[in-house]
Amino acid sequence: MKLATDAAPSFDVEAGDAWVSTTIDKSARFLIWSVTAILFSLPVLIQERIVKDSRSVDFVYFYAASTILRDSSPENLYNPEIQEAACQKVLPIPNGEPTYGSSPYPPFVALLFAPTARLPFWGAFRIHQAISFALYLFGLVLLLRRFFPAQPILSNIFLPFALAYLPWISNTWLNGQLSALGFIALAVALAEQKSGHLFRSGLALSVCLYKPTLLVLLIPMLLFRRQLRVLLGFAAGGCVLVGAATIAFGWHIWVAYARLVVSLGSLERLRQLPQYVDLIAFFSLLTGTRFAGVLALLSTVIALAFLITAWRRDKDGPQLAWAGAITWTLILSPYVPLYDTILIIPSMIASAAAFRLGRTNALPGSLLLIFVGAWLSAALALLIHVQLLTVAIAVVGSLQIAASLRSSHKETPGHTHFPEVAVPAKPNSSCHAKWDQYP
Repeated sequence: MKLATDAAPSFDVEAGDAWVSTTIDKSARFLIWSVTAILFSLPVLIQERIVKDSRSVDFVYFYAASTILRDSSPENLYNPEIQEAACQKVLPIPNGEPTYGSSPYPPFVALLFAPTARLPFWGAFRIHQAISFALYLFGLVLLLRRFFPAQPILSNIFLPFALAYLPWISNTWLNGQLSALGFIALAVALAEQKSGHLFRSGLALSVCLYKPTLLVLLIPMLLFRRQLRVLLGFAAGGCVLVGAATIAFGWHIWVAYARLVVSLGSLERLRQLPQYVDLIAFFSLLTGTRFAGVLALLSTVIALAFLITAWRRDKDGPQLAWAGAITWTLILSPYVPLYDTILIIPSMIASAAAFRLGRTNALPGSLLLIFVGAWLSAALALLIHVQLLTVAIAVVGSLQIAASLRSSHKETPGHTHFPEVAVPAKPNSSCHAKWDQYP
């Protein structure tokens, strides 16, 4: 890899070997990290200047769940009135403002946060922030080392992009949300898949059961591609999570949980649409709720047709299939808040070598589109009733599908395909040896 002394950032991709060569000079790196520091600091400074009693953070739902477990019966975890009262006691909302909604997280999430009731709320919140940041950073480093082991210069692209990504800063980290857990789960799952440890990949993926809507495409993709060892690991991890919650709270907790989840379907109209990127929210914002369901359904059918075709024809191994499933989940899933869009980052890292538009490398443009879309999404949604981040994610997903379909027409140079068995390719002096692992 060569570094230019006066060149602007550029990318070269060797398709099929997950090789992305990046040329960035020192002045460009300094500028990138300076902008990142500014963009990261601004939301933090604004949030920290707000008086604590006036702040609104989603962490209150997890902390309130721990106080319910401490003070009453586990079945009360999914009583909406008790949930609202517990949240109001922890962090009161003034009269006349929107009240707290219901928290639909599975029982093992409450079990995870149970110890926080022993701490003051703001102390527990700071610990949660520290753990979230550590998980996020660890996941980023793990992915970059696993997918680009000989290219540390890529940290000057993906690390600042991820750290200055607004849904991470404001909607996840400062808000005390749980998306860093989904981020590390997918990061480990992708990294273990890349290494051929398929059962471990499934175990990591099972952590995403904390929010089952994250799995609406991943599990069908694994079934369609017959990734049996991944599915076995997923099932084993899921059994552990469900078993732990059942032992702790009893089987009746699942009845109460199911009852709450069913009741939440009637609350769709109460969502703050600019804070969501799924297709239902997108079309509700654009055309109104009358036609949103029909338009979202038609778009979903079209997208699924292309996705299934890509899964069937893809000859370049499972990485593109995983990446496409993650990306399209963020708009096809029925409930995707802005904070969950941080999951686009593992998807883009895993498929970075495939971003092509004709002969042009589309990775820089894709990163810029997602980044700008994230920072402008809420403002544009209010101003022109278009969720730009939804459009950006759809563009990235379309590029991933196109890459999968291209692989069906010809074998990529320097790449050997081995169907459904784990067989290493012969070492090649011009690039790193690579192989795909199949169950």
